[in-house]
Amino acid sequence: MRDKFTEWLVHSRHVAGLTQEEAAERIGIARRTLAGYEAGSTPDDDVVACIVQVYDDYKLGYAYLVERTLTGRLILPDIQTVGVASGVITLHIQLGKMCKAYERLETICADDIISREELPSYCRCMNELDNLIAAAVGMKITDIRPQKKDPTAKPRGPKPGRFEKR
Repeated sequence: MRDKFTEWLVHSRHVAGLTQEEAAERIGIARRTLAGYEAGSTPDDDVVACIVQVYDDYKLGYAYLVERTLTGRLILPDIQTVGVASGVITLHIQLGKMCKAYERLETICADDIISREELPSYCRCMNELDNLIAAAVGMKITDIRPQKKDPTAKPRGPKPGRFEKR
């Protein structure tokens, strides 16, 4: 079964407009080696870093860390890839929640001691921080390459002049 890293590896190469031969040459590996990676074998970390740069796609690095390394699975947050607008809204919401949690966190940590009574509140603050980090990383790995607009699509949003003052 193919994981996200393998799926994104193939997809990102296509989005970058590269054949396997062109990509392998830029990465500095054999085409058969790249084909193996696209079939599910695991590249070394330095090869993944090069692929991320060649394809200009951070989500490949993220998927590699989360799916292919124990450390990544232990410390990186679960990220749902969304569009730019959804990502910005999520980030804004999480930033607001973390601002409120930060006020509690300052009070809890001001004396450099987290008491047994303060621990549940401290953990809730850390959960909000995790959510903010996930939203920020989600924005970082969002694909923002220019997309071709569908000329037949109807415009979204209010009609021009609809909210003008009269």
